[in-house]
Amino acid sequence: MKEIRTYLDEAIERGLAKNDSDIARQLGIKPASVCEWRKGRNAPGEDQAAALAKMLGKPEVVAECMAHRTTREETRKVWEVIAQMLHEAETKTARREDGPSGILVAKGGIEPPTRGFSIRCSTN
Repeated sequence: MKEIRTYLDEAIERGLAKNDSDIARQLGIKPASVCEWRKGRNAPGEDQAAALAKMLGKPEVVAECMAHRTTREETRKVWEVIAQMLHEAETKTARREDGPSGILVAKGGIEPPTRGFSIRCSTN
């Protein structure tokens, strides 16, 4: 499981935000919240996780944040698997010769479309 601070660092390194205060401003939250995430004392909630995922273009951020927030080990494992599948799907899509416009259906039914992202679940 990735630490939330690695995503915060990435946002700054990629020039998407100047610093933690800028991340907080872009997410519409207080800088103290980002400080708590960086220290590992808390993790983004659903809305902030989705906004951070959108900022970075990485849907797995949502699953990572949910894995950090849950108190149940079984639930954490499920979120970790989802995060890994999303990461692998994004990596495979980025490597395709036809670029991100190609549709990849990853094992488990996760399909990253060209705009936004979604998770398709099936019972098979």
